[in-house]
Amino acid sequence: MRETPAIVLLHLECLHMLSRHAAIALFAVSSAVPLSASAHGESVRGVGGAGVNTLGGEPSTGASVYLRYDLRSYSLFSDEELLAWQRDGENVHQHSREHTVFLGATFGFLTNFDLSVLLQANRFENFTDNGDAYALASGRLSRTTISQGLGDLLLLGRYMFFHVSEQHFSVIGGLKLPTGDVRQRTNQGDLVGTHNQPGSGSVDFQLGVAYAGEFGKYVFVTADALVRVNTEGAGSFRSGNSIQADLAVGTRLWVLFPSVELNGFFQQQDIENNEIKKNSGVYSVFVTPALRASFGHHSLFAAVSLPMVQAFERGVISNVEQFRVSAGYSVSFGGEEGHEAHPPPPAPPAGGAI
Repeated sequence: MRETPAIVLLHLECLHMLSRHAAIALFAVSSAVPLSASAHGESVRGVGGAGVNTLGGEPSTGASVYLRYDLRSYSLFSDEELLAWQRDGENVHQHSREHTVFLGATFGFLTNFDLSVLLQANRFENFTDNGDAYALASGRLSRTTISQGLGDLLLLGRYMFFHVSEQHFSVIGGLKLPTGDVRQRTNQGDLVGTHNQPGSGSVDFQLGVAYAGEFGKYVFVTADALVRVNTEGAGSFRSGNSIQADLAVGTRLWVLFPSVELNGFFQQQDIENNEIKKNSGVYSVFVTPALRASFGHHSLFAAVSLPMVQAFERGVISNVEQFRVSAGYSVSFGGEEGHEAHPPPPAPPAGGAI
């Protein structure tokens, strides 16, 4: 990596090591690849590199600990609309907000492989369903003020198969284990649908490729493409398989690292009791401006994601995501110079009426 530019030459030497570590921590993206936070959403979210969501291709060689918080907000249908769809036989559910807290650790092995572990806690607010057993029997809406608890355990390995100069290419493989809570209940005392449980009850798999590169002194690029395959979990529910692609470009200004990224996501329709859930599945593209501040082995970031495209199959009834807000902190320990450890990435849960 190159030294940070100095306007005042007197500051060059004292800022050199700080800027070097910060740039590397931003350049190499986080290592863990969560498969889901609630069994229904983006399979991957990064935390570093050029951007805060995109994964990168350079493994860590040390260790790191990572904490991140995500908030997602959704538009809501009126009760009258939900009841009208119920009379028409349309099963629609929605919730207003999701909160997710991620705690993770990354461990580097050799110079071309790392392993990450991530645990999450999820909270869904103001969940309303017009198609569960209570709603259909009473002709009313089933409500759940809060569904919250421990989420699933996520494991990710990343192997760098090729690199030249500052260009790094890796293959990534992930596994999600069903450690999360799937026993949350509605206000009426029934089990909440698996789509809005903190856990999934399923074992899910992920495979993809990632890239990280530096161009000149100030431009960093990361990109990924990933496929997630889900299995049947609690309540005979299987979240739709998904494809995700991300591209991020960032730069550095002293200890500040602004970036912007595009996050694309496609998810097939869900299956429950061997039947396709009609009002599910999504095509989406988000733009995410972010800012990170790095001080040696410590790093803070904040970001907001705004929807550019949210599309559904013809006839699908679904509310839309309004915005996402993310913030996090990471600290790294050890690692070879130029290969510091990087924090694991989050996987915000998906929501909306599906």
